[in-house]
Amino acid sequence: MNKDYPKHNQYEPQTILSPPDMSSNLNSFTDLPDKNHRLPFSVIMTIPKGFHMQKQEPKLVYDVSYLSMIKETGKKSIEIDHCGHVEVDLHALKIKGCVPFFLNLFVEPIHTQNMYTTTNQDASLSLCCQETVYIDHILKYSASTLPHYVIDGDHIQVRHLDVQTIDADCQTVKISGMFLFEYE
Repeated sequence: MNKDYPKHNQYEPQTILSPPDMSSNLNSFTDLPDKNHRLPFSVIMTIPKGFHMQKQEPKLVYDVSYLSMIKETGKKSIEIDHCGHVEVDLHALKIKGCVPFFLNLFVEPIHTQNMYTTTNQDASLSLCCQETVYIDHILKYSASTLPHYVIDGDHIQVRHLDVQTIDADCQTVKISGMFLFEYE
């Protein structure tokens, strides 16, 4: 894989407005262990005039097939009591690449009179957004040889998926969350 992936930017909290009963917290956990690595993301979507969000949570699908696990070894000098400095092999586990993701936000018409559809009586829609997050993280260091690790949905998960409006008309929404890397 190409080593020139840009590093992600740190998430900067913003002041935003949120209508009542419109936020969701998919897989919400307040006390995430420090061993986990987090990569925040956010997207902005515009809801068409005459529509509003359904109370249904957004759906996010992500692809981890563009990620690689890299093991590197380097020398590290450490000081040992009564022995002085000693050089040891330090093993690093890195994850690099990108995670493309697709997000659906479900909306419905505010007024259904004069609203028609080609399929059935339901005029609700799913707005779609495609984005990519770039990853270049050191997951762990070890003085001993690192075991084999798998890149999958058990180890890379989406947490804190949240929808918030960012304008007074509730037509622009920010969907934010974080990718969580759970490797011990």
